[in-house]
Amino acid sequence: MAIAVFDSPTLAGASPMALLGVAAICLVAAIIINILKQLLWKDPHKPPVVFHWFPILGNTISYGMDPFKFFFNCKEKYGDVFTFILLGKPTTVCLGANGNNFVLNGKISDLSAEEIYSPLTTPVFGKDVVFDCPNSKLMQQKKFVKFGLTTEALRSHVKLISLEVENFISTYAEFQGETGTLNVPLAMAELTLYTAARSLQGKEIRSKLDSTFADLFHDLDMGFVPINFMLPWAPLPHNRARDRAQRKMTEVYMEIIQQRRSSGHKKDSEDMIWNLMSCEYKDGTPLPDKEIAHMMIALLMGGQHSSSSTISFILLRLASEPDMLEELYREQQQVFGPELGELTYEGLLELKLHRHTVRETLRLHNPIHSILRKVKNPLILDGTPYIIPPSHTVLATPATSARDPRYFPNPMKWDPHRWENRNAQDDEEDDPEDPVNGSSWSKGSGSPYLPFGAGRHRCIGEQFAYLQMGVILAIIVRNFKLHNVDGIKGVPKTDFSSLFSRPLAPAKVVWEKRTSAKAYCAIMGILSKFVKLTTVGGIASVGVFMGMTRKIEEVPLSTSDYLFNSVHFRKYNPLQNPTTHDLFIRKVPLSEIDPTLLENKGKLVERFCAGVWGGLGYAFQRAYLARKYQGPLTEKQLWSRQELKDATYEPGTQITDHFEVIEKTPERIVVRCGDSPLKRDVRASDGLFEMSAVVKPEEGVAEFGLKSIFYQGLGEAESEPMPSHIAWLHRLYTKLLLETAIHLTTR
Repeated sequence: MAIAVFDSPTLAGASPMALLGVAAICLVAAIIINILKQLLWKDPHKPPVVFHWFPILGNTISYGMDPFKFFFNCKEKYGDVFTFILLGKPTTVCLGANGNNFVLNGKISDLSAEEIYSPLTTPVFGKDVVFDCPNSKLMQQKKFVKFGLTTEALRSHVKLISLEVENFISTYAEFQGETGTLNVPLAMAELTLYTAARSLQGKEIRSKLDSTFADLFHDLDMGFVPINFMLPWAPLPHNRARDRAQRKMTEVYMEIIQQRRSSGHKKDSEDMIWNLMSCEYKDGTPLPDKEIAHMMIALLMGGQHSSSSTISFILLRLASEPDMLEELYREQQQVFGPELGELTYEGLLELKLHRHTVRETLRLHNPIHSILRKVKNPLILDGTPYIIPPSHTVLATPATSARDPRYFPNPMKWDPHRWENRNAQDDEEDDPEDPVNGSSWSKGSGSPYLPFGAGRHRCIGEQFAYLQMGVILAIIVRNFKLHNVDGIKGVPKTDFSSLFSRPLAPAKVVWEKRTSAKAYCAIMGILSKFVKLTTVGGIASVGVFMGMTRKIEEVPLSTSDYLFNSVHFRKYNPLQNPTTHDLFIRKVPLSEIDPTLLENKGKLVERFCAGVWGGLGYAFQRAYLARKYQGPLTEKQLWSRQELKDATYEPGTQITDHFEVIEKTPERIVVRCGDSPLKRDVRASDGLFEMSAVVKPEEGVAEFGLKSIFYQGLGEAESEPMPSHIAWLHRLYTKLLLETAIHLTTR
């Protein structure tokens, strides 16, 4: 009877409803058998199986929607070891530090990464490299690539990455203007690709990323989709595009290699291709050109997703906690000085909080939530009665142990400061029990914190990733303030739909460009070049300047001056940081001054102030600031020379996005300087600038004065804000401003 039901002639004549009914009966029968098997036939020597209704599909959906939620829910029911069904494959999860060690430190003969990942990566990277070769060969390939990851290489990468980031900021469409909104994951995906290409691949490959090479990368990247774990060979559109891109990218690298071999160009020590062209395997076999091409593809793509996702989450976290962003900014000022000098490898090593920020983000937002190995021999799990059979896959999840309260108190709180109390030796020792503020940091496979994996398949690019993300983070911090888009709190949730976790769209932040002492120092630097040029042009030029300003006197400015004790100084320099300060005066006979300015009290100082900003002395700086900062947000400020000459400089008047009048009396006008007046709070670069015009009838003169006080407002500073050569140039510049301003007050 049962056989007759499925007889071909019977099925052929059956109605669609009958066929659906048969299918439904089969499905229900399969579900019932699957449930009974779980409830009645439990094997005490195997890890408990997570309950699931449907065979084959198993727990795939609940795992795929939120792996962390799935793991922690299962941990509550089954403990640290359990098995779930992932697309028909029994997958045994081993949680915690011990689980990490069991999976990641397993023997090659017992656990295979190649059998899991080769079907996915080989069509993307190419044959005979990474997972498409014996493990012993892979170990040699990793040694070849370490050429670009030595300390000396990393030191040279800092400048290359810095230039890429600065160029990206100046040209990327969403970074134009003074403020705007940034699609963070999209921008960081592009930026991390450019920086990795320039530093690890060389100029030729980097130059191609601006053209068709970027399209090839995109098509190749589409090979990393979850379905390709099961159907990497399926003739789907994205797989066809992947295969075409792989062939073309291989051809591009092969052409570069062959051109170099035929031309005999000298080797570039910073170029990975040159390095690989000279490598040999242990048996003396030269590294074939095709394998070089495939290794270069793997190197370009290998860590791009992880770095892109991590730096995206860093920026999103900082936008949600702007105070932490300012802490990072102050740390840079402490390391590089108020002017924020050039980034260096040694300087980056001193940015401890920056590094902790990267570490903490990797802890909470690790892009790789699951690491898989194929079981090849029965494995006894120490401390348990379980034997894991060869039909299983094992799964380690350091990303989950990094969120485990057993290792990290209050684990879901993003707190870079939690890393400050770890022992200095933790970087070298493999002790999983060594506490680090309630957590641990270790390079051993038995650690709960392993963002780059462990064992023989540990990522060799860890130090490069820290360097790359550190440079990107440092340059963004020194150039921008970030905050969330209005109405958004916290950070976006995580998108687990791809193989690499990333921020769930929309993931945007609002940015605002910083203005700082760098702008003033840039002007001073240009002035320095001008001085050199005039000197080269003839001593007569210097003589003209000295003659023009000979009547100006520099007067020592005591810290007992009223401006040091003013409410403004106390408010904007709360830590009483050291200052760069000076005072210049110029006495002018009353007979030379326009009488109308003497008849109306307060008019003289207004005209003097107008002379400072509207005179020839300030013309160059005004043009520089207008080119950089004049726009819709600053249109109500004073910009044109005529506006500056006609203004009366009442409190609140803003001048060229760098000055704001904060006090006015009949004899003096005080402005706040050093940064944009749009920034109301304490600022990193800050200062007070006083213009005074005091009539002294008993002496028959009017005394004009320019008083400057510069300081670091944010954070604690140990030294003056201006280096000696910049302070010297500032004094020359002040004398120029003073002399040209006086011309507007005379007859």
